[in-house]
Amino acid sequence: MKKIILLAFAFCVYLVGYELEPKHRYKNNYSFDERVLAFKKDGMISCLYDEKFDNGRPISSLHDTGYYTRIFYPIFGDGKFYLAQRELSDYVKKAKKEMVFGSLTHIITCIEIYESSKYQAEIERIVKKYCKGCK
Repeated sequence: MKKIILLAFAFCVYLVGYELEPKHRYKNNYSFDERVLAFKKDGMISCLYDEKFDNGRPISSLHDTGYYTRIFYPIFGDGKFYLAQRELSDYVKKAKKEMVFGSLTHIITCIEIYESSKYQAEIERIVKKYCKGCK
């Protein structure tokens, strides 16, 4: 009985993982918007990968280069992928240097905004404005 439950659990995990995989990597033709969206995600991943968290240790679990190479290589073609990725990486590094405000990075600044009472009040105002039945 334990083996059946374990097998059912493993099968459910497999199905959930399959559903989370991006479907665009199985296509033959990609629209301009799909390319832009995929590359935007890669830029964000490379930006977060270099950030130092958790007592100065880099977060390495956010960036799986092999996985993203398999997704983006067919989108951009043979030689263009590596050039595009390098150019994007250079741009992200430059933009990150420009976005540092004292000791706060862009991510920490966003967290500060999210936790502020002004932001909370603005969210409440917007919800009240557009949700007529809400209290």
